[in-house]
Amino acid sequence: MLTTPPVAPQTLAALQTLGIRSVEELRDTGSVQAFLLLKAAGLTVTRSTLWQLEALLLGIKPQELPQTQKTALEQAVKNHPPVAVFPTSSEMETFMRAALVQAEQSVRIGEIPVGAVVVSNNQIIAAAHNTCVSDHDISRHAE
Repeated sequence: MLTTPPVAPQTLAALQTLGIRSVEELRDTGSVQAFLLLKAAGLTVTRSTLWQLEALLLGIKPQELPQTQKTALEQAVKNHPPVAVFPTSSEMETFMRAALVQAEQSVRIGEIPVGAVVVSNNQIIAAAHNTCVSDHDISRHAE
């Protein structure tokens, strides 16, 4: 189980929110991806956080991490594809329910029952339902 110390309380809480609660789960994710997920979640993290995560995996103190490995980790961060933090299960359920409401609107007007929502920063910024039949326009898909 990850604990404070050595992990800072804010970092620990963010890792737990991401589903990383143990060294084994950190190992499955990898120190670089975990670091990038922390950043994507909005946590202010520094290179020392990256080194701390790697040190946890190696079972050493961060100050024992050789400079060559620190440099390699920094390069791995630069080369890593972008990561995104998925919404929580309850948030995803909320968004899916909103899409289903849109699909119900399609049914009410005789359309194929498809609805969609666009989410940004955990906020629904657009919602739509199919109107292909009623608009006589095959481009009027919700998605």
